[in-house]
Formats: sequence, structure tokens, C-alpha cells
Amino acid sequence: MLQAKSSSGEYITLALLTKKEIDRRRGDTFFCPVCNNKVIMKAGTTVIPHFAHKSGAACETMHGGEGIYHEQGKLLLYQWLLQQGLNVTLEAYIPEINQRPDLLVNINGKQIAIEYQCAKIPKSQIDKRNNGYLDMHITPIWILGANHFKRIGEQIFYTSTFTLQFLHQFHNEFATTLYYLCPYEKKLVTLQNIHPIRGNRMMAVFRQLYLQHATFLHLFDNTSFTPEQLYLPWMKEKRNFRLRPRNQLYGRELKWHRWLYDNQLWIERLPSIIYLPIANQLHMKTPLWDWQSRLWFQILHRIPIGGTFTLAACERFIRQDKLPRRTYSLLLSADSPILSYLQLIEQAGMIEMTNPGQYKKIAPMTSYTNVEQAIIEDQKLMKKLVAVHNQNTSIFGS
Repeated sequence: MLQAKSSSGEYITLALLTKKEIDRRRGDTFFCPVCNNKVIMKAGTTVIPHFAHKSGAACETMHGGEGIYHEQGKLLLYQWLLQQGLNVTLEAYIPEINQRPDLLVNINGKQIAIEYQCAKIPKSQIDKRNNGYLDMHITPIWILGANHFKRIGEQIFYTSTFTLQFLHQFHNEFATTLYYLCPYEKKLVTLQNIHPIRGNRMMAVFRQLYLQHATFLHLFDNTSFTPEQLYLPWMKEKRNFRLRPRNQLYGRELKWHRWLYDNQLWIERLPSIIYLPIANQLHMKTPLWDWQSRLWFQILHRIPIGGTFTLAACERFIRQDKLPRRTYSLLLSADSPILSYLQLIEQAGMIEMTNPGQYKKIAPMTSYTNVEQAIIEDQKLMKKLVAVHNQNTSIFGS
């Protein structure tokens, strides 16, 4: 821990003291702010000065060994917030929920708990902490160590089941967001408007700032893709989807390929409305191409031109593909992936909404005769989605 109490009740942060000040206090007695047991001063030349419990001590809020990387990041964030004149407390203890966030910020009558997370911890522990903060009307913000950050393309990033637990969405209109901090380079990185591609590959809006150029309010910037940033690169993803080798299949993908075979369908010839980018795909168990192809084949494809169908029927058909509502405890949006998908098909000019929740089919959605035709039509569709979005933006000015 970076902070402890002196015998007079004064809170001391060793890392903020000079070497002479630390040496003058080596004979003092210090206590853990949580359990009140004595703690030991650790102020050598190779680590950040800090306090540690004695061997065998039991403290309910001990996180289990914070490394140098974590302590550097936590201290860096503390100093960054102090420099902005914010009311921030390091390692504040909240007795009502028996939790001690790395930083607790009080701003405009609101409290924000900032956790700098470098080590992997169980989902149950993440949920417990989030629920505790939310019960106290404290907004939790988790900033991941940059050791969890992996960029594999200009807008393509690798995530894991662990990192996705820290997706933020402060209100329904706020883009899904992940935060990262590198304490060595003193850089704050955000990924926003996260669109799953396949597996643990995600497309996101990338932004990085040196802390010296960033403010606390930058955490609440709300950035989305332009249509060109999203749909034009997706052409490459659709091409890879059709052409990539599939030598080893297992699990859900193997089951899906068997379904294709049973229904005499081929990936190379599927209509272009299969495998469209959906931000709230995060709420689905199955890949984009899986549920979109089944929804197309079982419902949309079988409706005659001029025929109607409902959003509710589509939702019932796909309900088993959805993740439980609270899979991500910090995501607030309840937007339906199915509704988002139907909106894209509507923009493509194949269906139109006649009443809320009811649609009419106005164009065919057939398979193609060869892969060359499919790729050409994919490109046309992506460009059309860009044009429609820009036209709507021009009309409504938003």
C-alpha cells in the first residue's frame, strides 16, 4: 500500500516524500488505515516507497500483492488528478462496503472510484466491487494496465474475456469504452465504440494521450466511428470471411458449418447482409455470421416481397443466442442487436418499417452464384451504408 496512518492519525504517502523526509520517519510507527494493524515501511532504492503488512497479517481488503507496475500507475494517476486541483484521496477506505479503491474522487457532489487493474482477478470479484460502489452511488472507473493492451491493426485490437469485463458505458448514449494506462510512457489510451469482429478481435476508435496533455474530463469524451471508418474497412473483413481457409473447425463454428451443409448453403455465396458490423454484438453468444445467417435463412429469406414480419418474432428466434443481461456490469445500454441489424438492412433498402416493431420486405435477399459476385456486392453494400448514413447526417445535422 502507498499510504498508512501515523500514531498521531496523520495519513502518510511515502512516495510523495523526499529521501530525507523518509529517513526522518524511519523510527515512527505506522498502521494500516483499514485493519489498524502495524505496517512496515519499505523504502529501498529499487521500488516505490510503500508500506506492507507484516507476514501473516490478515487484512480483509488486501488485494494480494500489488506489483511495482501497479503502484507506479496508481501513484501517477493520483498525482495527475491532484495537479488538476481535484479532490482525490489515495486508497480511501469505504467501511460500509469494506472496499478500498485505488483512488476516490469527489467532484460536484459526486464520488468516482478509480481502480487501476494490472493483474487478472475473477469476474466474481469485479462484480462484487462494482456492485458495492453502485450501491453507494459511487461511479466506478477501471483503468487497465497497458500490459493488457494489444493492437493488431490500425483500428483492430485484441481483447479477452477478462478485459471485456471492464467495458464502461456511463449512459445509454455513451460509446462502449475501455481505458488503459502505461505508467512508463505516461500514456492514457482509450478504445471506444467497440465492434466485435470474430473471436477476441475487435474494431474500435483508438485514442492515446500523454497524461501531461490529458485532463480528467477526457475520460468522458464520447467518440464514435465515422461511417467511412467503420464500413469501408469492413469490406476487408467481409472478404476475409468469405475466403479465409477453415482447415480446423470446432465448437460453435463447426456446428454452424454443419448447419450450412444441411441447408445446402455456401459461405462464398451468402447474401451481403450476412456479417454486418453491430456494436451491441457484445451482448451475443454467437458470432455475427452465425445468428445473422440463421435469421436471414429461417425468417427474412422466406418472406415474399411485400410480406411483413415483426421485430418480436426475430427476437424470439434469436433469444437463445443472447448473453445474460448483466454479463457486463458497467454496460447500461439495453439496445437490441437484432434491432440494430434490421436497421442496417433497412438502410440497405431491402426492408422498410411500416409501424414500430413491424417491417415489410421490399427487395430480394438471395444468395449469389459465385464468390466474385458476392465480393462485388459486399463492396456495393458497404459503400451504400456510408452514403445513407452521410445523407441522414446531412438532413438532420447530427
